[in-house]
Amino acid sequence: MQGFHDKPKKVYFFGTCLINLSYPETGMAGIRLIQREGVEVIFPQSQTCCGQPAYNSGFPDEAKSVARKQIELFSKSYPIVVPSGSCAGMMKHHYPKLFAHDPDFDRVNDFSKRIFELSEFLVRVLKIQLIDRGQPVRVTWHSSCHSLREMGVVEDSKSLLCQLKNVELIELENLASSLKTHRKNLLISDPIYFQSWIVSSPAVKPLPAESRLISG
Repeated sequence: MQGFHDKPKKVYFFGTCLINLSYPETGMAGIRLIQREGVEVIFPQSQTCCGQPAYNSGFPDEAKSVARKQIELFSKSYPIVVPSGSCAGMMKHHYPKLFAHDPDFDRVNDFSKRIFELSEFLVRVLKIQLIDRGQPVRVTWHSSCHSLREMGVVEDSKSLLCQLKNVELIELENLASSLKTHRKNLLISDPIYFQSWIVSSPAVKPLPAESRLISG
C-alpha cells in the first residue's frame, strides 16, 4: 500500500466482469460501503476486463491491449478499488510485468500502485467500523488463491467479519491442503463438480449444518 495513508476524497471503482455480469448487487454494496465513509466513488462506464483471461491463456499482446484501455480510463491519481483479489492481483502485480519493456512502463507502474482490493481499502485506508444489525449466523471463510498469495488481504476480510458481533467465524483450516492433494482429479472447468467437491470435502464436513461458506 503506497501513498494513501489518509482517507481520499475520491476513488475509482473497478467493477470486474463477474460482478458486472452475475453479481451486480455485490458491486453496489461495495460502492455503498465506501460512500458511507464520505468518499465519492467514480465508476468509469467504459471499463471492461482486467485482461487476466487473455494473460493466463498465453496471449500477452491481447492482455496488454485490454490493460491499456483500463489505464487510460482510470487516469487520475485516485485510488482504484477492486472487489476481487484475482483482478486486483492482475492489475497490481502483473501489469508491470506485461509492460516491463514498454515506453509506458512508468505510467503503468503508477497505475498499479493505486490498486486496492476492497477489504484492504476498507480496513487499511478507511479504517471502517461496522455495527451489526443482523441476525446471529455462523460463517466460514474460504480465501481465493489470489487474495491469499498475491494481495495478502485475507486477514482484512476476516477482520471485517469479526467486527460483527452476531457473526461467528469458524476457521476453515484444511481446505487449501485438501485442494492440493485433490488437484489431479479436480475438474476446474466444471463448476458444478467443483462446488459439490467443496461441500463434501473433509475440510467442510465438520462445520455446523447452518453455517455459511463465504469465499473472497
